[in-house]
Amino acid sequence: MNPTWLKVEYVGTPGSVRPDRYARVSTPGLILANYYARISLPGSLRNNNETMSKRSILTYLAWAFVSLGLLVLLSLFIIVAIQISQKKDVTNACEDFYVHTCSKPFIANVLNASKESEHLNELIEQNIHKFESSTSEFVRMIDACINTNDVNSLWKDPLHNLFNQLGAFSTPKHVMTLLGRVTRDLSTNGLFNVLVVPNFFGSMENVLFLSTVAEFVASPIPLPLIHIAELQDHQFSDVKRIVSEIMKKLAYDKGTMNEKEVSQMVAPIRNDWQLMSIKTLSEITQLNWLEFFNTSIGKNAKVTSNDSVIVHEKQKIIAIARLMTDACGAPKSVSDYAVFEGIRPLLLHADSQLRDLSVELEKISTYPSSELSTWLLTKEQRCYKSAIIQLPYHATMEMYADLYTADDDMEALLAMFKTIKQVFYDQMSMNKWLSGKSKEKMMKKVEKMELELLYPQMVQNSTLLHQVYHSINITRNHFNNLITTTKLNKFIQFGKLYDKKIDDNTWIKSPSTISAWNIRYKNKIQLPIGLLLYKKFSAKLSLVEQYSDLGFIMAHEIAHGFDSTGIKFNENGLMDDSLLDNSTKLIFKNKLNFLVRQYSKFCPQPDLCVDGAKTLDENIADVIGVKMSYLGFVKALRMQGESFKTFDVNLVPFTSPDVQFFYFYAKGKWTVE
Repeated sequence: MNPTWLKVEYVGTPGSVRPDRYARVSTPGLILANYYARISLPGSLRNNNETMSKRSILTYLAWAFVSLGLLVLLSLFIIVAIQISQKKDVTNACEDFYVHTCSKPFIANVLNASKESEHLNELIEQNIHKFESSTSEFVRMIDACINTNDVNSLWKDPLHNLFNQLGAFSTPKHVMTLLGRVTRDLSTNGLFNVLVVPNFFGSMENVLFLSTVAEFVASPIPLPLIHIAELQDHQFSDVKRIVSEIMKKLAYDKGTMNEKEVSQMVAPIRNDWQLMSIKTLSEITQLNWLEFFNTSIGKNAKVTSNDSVIVHEKQKIIAIARLMTDACGAPKSVSDYAVFEGIRPLLLHADSQLRDLSVELEKISTYPSSELSTWLLTKEQRCYKSAIIQLPYHATMEMYADLYTADDDMEALLAMFKTIKQVFYDQMSMNKWLSGKSKEKMMKKVEKMELELLYPQMVQNSTLLHQVYHSINITRNHFNNLITTTKLNKFIQFGKLYDKKIDDNTWIKSPSTISAWNIRYKNKIQLPIGLLLYKKFSAKLSLVEQYSDLGFIMAHEIAHGFDSTGIKFNENGLMDDSLLDNSTKLIFKNKLNFLVRQYSKFCPQPDLCVDGAKTLDENIADVIGVKMSYLGFVKALRMQGESFKTFDVNLVPFTSPDVQFFYFYAKGKWTVE
């Protein structure tokens, strides 16, 4: 609470000047009296020449003691009131900060975070200057860029390096981070690089300038691709107001940049963009964009075919549109790509009204039939997602874990992982082209590979959580909360660099992520709770359903340990280029080149082919993954004593286990249209 200056007027000698007439006070009770306060003393003390009797002195002493007692009682009352208010503020702040529905355990975690953590504090004190000096340099470069109108400085390596290391500003006055988030809150980030120009953004130059800043200052995430147009419905009035205010803040106190200055800012990227009407865009892509916008944004937006759009990478848009309209264009694959890119719900960076509006927009612009969107958009899940993203050690996972606690499911997953690992081991042992030493090292690596499920186990360590969250102070200021949590995350990263005692058993991604990954430097794969919830995995599923879905994902991630990058890490996760000897490396390289050529020949259109080189590691993981998950399924069947028929194309569909496997595998990738 900031101190307030109060004027204290002493009634003494008329016109006397007292050097202590002004007192700086910060007592909460006195701050309520934020005005000129006249303090009157008893009348007999006003006359300096008056002779005080012994009786009057005793009277005044009694008065003083009574006043002191009343003051003590008042102070106690104020202290109690402040404590109650602070507790209420924390609860309200959590409710506002985490989208309405945070559960009590999380609030308890925040309150318990006040416990001491001397070790972490010392570490932060030792290294904080590194963070602050780097951040200051980052801010200085941004200021220089804005003041000199030199957009090219945004592309320079030092700035990118600083941003990649820090990802945060040192002071809320730099609103560009907030700007980028709010801009993307009004967008879907999916297939097409198309910007619908809202009227309140002004000219095309302003939109380009806004997007440039959003991309290169706010986040490395790609540009917002589809902005809301013509927000005429009353429910979007607050969105307009907020974005307009943020745009004004962009130029700090200098005022809005003029058209010439903005043109200079966007000149380097202007050639990548084209301005056209929705009608023109529909004609060149053969897609009904008007229907698309009215469906995804809502008819209240009143988008017309004559409204302007800004198109980025027009040829890419045309190519994807051809895929969507082609009979063999894999609509499910296109759909999966859009869901993968997703609507990035960066609701953490705006006030509650904008978050609510963004959620409504997200609901109508996500695929209505997608279980992914339904799962993510419940209020309870949004709360968890928000907290998990912000707090690096995932304190809310204790609540989150209640959604998935079936021991039978965990046992089934571990058993499947063990079986698939054994298949990898057996296949390596029978391999004909690996040398003896290479085979031994690769078998050792797959043998030591570990599986981590659900979420980091450290979240169940209350002592550690209290240490980590010691410096977190949740307030009503959402942007300050963002800065606080970001700094904490960076301090912990510093700790890992400078102090080996700090627990490094964190996950590289949020457990709410609907994906899986291989951590090469730890020789581990992780299947987060988000994926298991989305896949609705259960031990009650048949073996063919288990192995064709999550079994494939496991095998895919294990295979990443042996792709063109993973092969450079040994069984302990250390960089080691000796897994393959020289003769084996040559064979391996030839096989990779063959796979590159094979995938590059896949052309859905005569002039539209897969880039086999850029997709190499994923293709390796897919090819190996489907084979190993299939062999794991066969092994699991035989372990249960079931008979197994070999593949026969003449069999009636779905009557043999292997046909069922590939049917369910395909079902997980495609949709019957």
